Amino acid sequence: MFEIIYENESRNPEHFSLHDCHAESAEFDNESLSFFFPDGFYNSAYGKDWPNTGDAAVSFKTNDAYLYLFVQKDGQTIREEYTVDQLVDKVNRKEWDLDLTR
Repeated sequence: MFEIIYENESRNPEHFSLHDCHAESAEFDNESLSFFFPDGFYNSAYGKDWPNTGDAAVSFKTNDAYLYLFVQKDGQTIREEYTVDQLVDKVNRKEWDLDLTR
């Protein structure tokens, strides 16, 4: 479990954007999926720089989610299914990069 103390906290999603942000670690605990962004992300209340929050995290409440990854194999598109625990493990072991685009 990560223990990080942040200078600011906001629950207003209208001000946030994770577009073009890179999560370097993740955690799934007590039905909360958290992503940690050492470079931060964008909050419109903090100015126009991107990213502009400094070290930041985002948490989502979930108890049952799956990730679908579409890969090309032998000329076919194959859907691979992963659990939240598998996603967290792959991100934390640096096996996967998690860059958000939308």
